[in-house]
Amino acid sequence: MTPHVPEPAGLVAPEPRQMRSLAFQEILAYYRGELSDPRACAAVEDQLRHDRRWQAHWESIRYLDLDRAAAVQDGSDLAQFTEAQATPFCRAVAESCGRVFDALSHGATNVAGSQRREWTQHADGCVYCRRMQRLAHARTQHREAGLPANEPLLRDWLLEPCYLESLREATRRLGFEWRPDVPESGDTIINLDTVVQNPPSESRPQT
Repeated sequence: MTPHVPEPAGLVAPEPRQMRSLAFQEILAYYRGELSDPRACAAVEDQLRHDRRWQAHWESIRYLDLDRAAAVQDGSDLAQFTEAQATPFCRAVAESCGRVFDALSHGATNVAGSQRREWTQHADGCVYCRRMQRLAHARTQHREAGLPANEPLLRDWLLEPCYLESLREATRRLGFEWRPDVPESGDTIINLDTVVQNPPSESRPQT
């Protein structure tokens, strides 16, 4: 029988949260063109070609600069969103914590007494419902990618601090409690103030 020899402290495998953070940092560094070591670039490219989870995180940041601008603006607007601005659409969204959009994405034509077309028109012009709709879309992407419950998509890991607290408070102002169906990771967020540009086309992995 092979004896059990404890690993030296420096070689102990990192916790899953640490591993996720390290992977996120590698993907972001590659995205920004900050990996100068060809071997490091090749390792990331190999993961992006073969690992479904890495592919999902990469796809989530395809338009990160635009998504970040929208998240920052929505966070500001949501802080000013009042109960007086709310419509029956907003209250139905708040009561369901956005699940009405899950139903619409699954093909429902009438939700909470309104047609799909009416929901689309409303969400286009309402910061509260538009952001809730984006969260519903993120849940679908998360589920389709087969990610663990406490592993958000890289885009959301980065951008939720821009708007999430304002969204929670807006929900409470409408008289409903925030009830996310995915536990929040409580993870450390990478520098949010870094300006992110779309990566050069040659850096994208071949599929």
